[in-house]
Amino acid sequence: MNYKDYYETLGVEKKAPQADIKKKFRKLAIKFHPDKNPDDASAEAKFKEVNEAYEVLGDPEKRKKYDELGSNWKQYENFQNAGGRQQGGRQRTYQYSGDYGDYFGSSDGGGFSDFFNSFFAGGGYQGTGSAFGGRSRQPARPANSQATLPLNFQEAFSGVGKVVELDGKKIRLNIKPGVKNGQKLKVTGKGRNGGDLIITLQVPSPTGYELSGLNLTKKVDIDLYTAVLGGKAEVDTLHGKINMPVAKGTQSGKKLRLKGKGMPDYDKQGSFGDLVIEVQIKVPENLSEKEVDLFKELEKIRS
Repeated sequence: MNYKDYYETLGVEKKAPQADIKKKFRKLAIKFHPDKNPDDASAEAKFKEVNEAYEVLGDPEKRKKYDELGSNWKQYENFQNAGGRQQGGRQRTYQYSGDYGDYFGSSDGGGFSDFFNSFFAGGGYQGTGSAFGGRSRQPARPANSQATLPLNFQEAFSGVGKVVELDGKKIRLNIKPGVKNGQKLKVTGKGRNGGDLIITLQVPSPTGYELSGLNLTKKVDIDLYTAVLGGKAEVDTLHGKINMPVAKGTQSGKKLRLKGKGMPDYDKQGSFGDLVIEVQIKVPENLSEKEVDLFKELEKIRS
């Protein structure tokens, strides 16, 4: 089994900052991606090598442990091959202070090299004592991963498909209509080592609306004549434009409820809250002399 120099694979210095490692990984992953190199076995192999290197160097803690392993990897392999058995009445051990119980990866090896699987994916020594410091080698435990995903309000209202990336792996999400700010979505088995991915959604407040549960409230200007005589007013809603009936003598501040024109119910698809329209009477400006005379005449009639 050959030692894997992950720094050389990514073409970075051993002291390179994490940002440079991530940048170089993305560049190489794009260059050798199978979609860009169909039927190219060498490109596919290089793509796998780049991904394996980033699995270790892309995480500061795992990178630290890899650096600690260093030149001791051969002793560890020798111990593993010896099966940890006693030789000459004494147990063959190699003292090392590092903790190799929780490297990276799934315990099945994930298609990586023998080197990776031996040290980082559950393929290490399984005896009562470790080759490096006396600790038992345990498979990596499943762990939940956390992520945030911003949506605009229309996406939250209508539902949307999104792609998120975790450790270089793309995960497709189908978000149903009606999600709220701060709502958490769980994607089973897509976290670290087979754990879950918990995504917290970030949804801004709707412009021009007040949100209360599933109900929306919106202020709408209605001209004086429609308010006095009755008729219909065109209103923009999240469901599209509607012609809202307005009764004669509607007062400013009156609230009109439009059933089923509010937010979708996330838990009961096809069900919606209501839209409450708060009427604001718009008084006409820049009246002509004739209009002023007519209003005066109306005032006399009313009095």
